[in-house]
Amino acid sequence: MPQAKYDYSNTALSAAALALTSDLLRHHNPSLAEVVHNALANIKEAPPGRRTGIRVTQPPLNAALISSLEAETVGQVLAALTDLGNRALEDHEDPEQLKLVHRLLEDWVSLADWLLRCTDNRPSAFH
Repeated sequence: MPQAKYDYSNTALSAAALALTSDLLRHHNPSLAEVVHNALANIKEAPPGRRTGIRVTQPPLNAALISSLEAETVGQVLAALTDLGNRALEDHEDPEQLKLVHRLLEDWVSLADWLLRCTDNRPSAFH
């Protein structure tokens, strides 16, 4: 089996990010918040982090998460968080709230990037 050309271990979306996303979306998009909440509940146990030198890398939750969430849902979460960020900017909301939305957006973008790179590494049936 060929080795993946990317190291995905540091791009896992954390359980805390999932919980925060669900909480933030609860009032603006309850059905999407429930999907994220259910995905978090479906992750039984995170695999242990790998030890690399003196660092322990973040456990790769992405594979378990994607088995509960579809790629389209990842896009919907990105759109919903972007909308929340835009509203926060327009309404001049608390800068801490805006930072939180920004950090969550970065986490979900990393998940989307991970998903795309995994797709890029699959063998093509059209060779």
